[in-house]
Amino acid sequence: NRLRPDNFSYEALEVLFEHFEHMEECTGQEMEFEVIKICCEWSESSVGELVEMYSYPADDAEFLLNKSTLVVGVVNDGRYVYQQF
Repeated sequence: NRLRPDNFSYEALEVLFEHFEHMEECTGQEMEFEVIKICCEWSESSVGELVEMYSYPADDAEFLLNKSTLVVGVVNDGRYVYQQF
């Protein structure tokens, strides 16, 4: 987490690692580790942040996020790890 320490929590990094590892297993291709690309393509946000960024109603934020993009996990504090859209 030293390269870009403000982008993801440790738990979110674990979720992303598991997702990338699963993708490698499914495709049979090794993925290249590109920190900047990961930070540009993936996000970690709370429901409050989703409401603020995308004007989602708080009650529908999880549904609308799942409908809009790929959600790869939710970390312990309820923050979503998802592909930017």
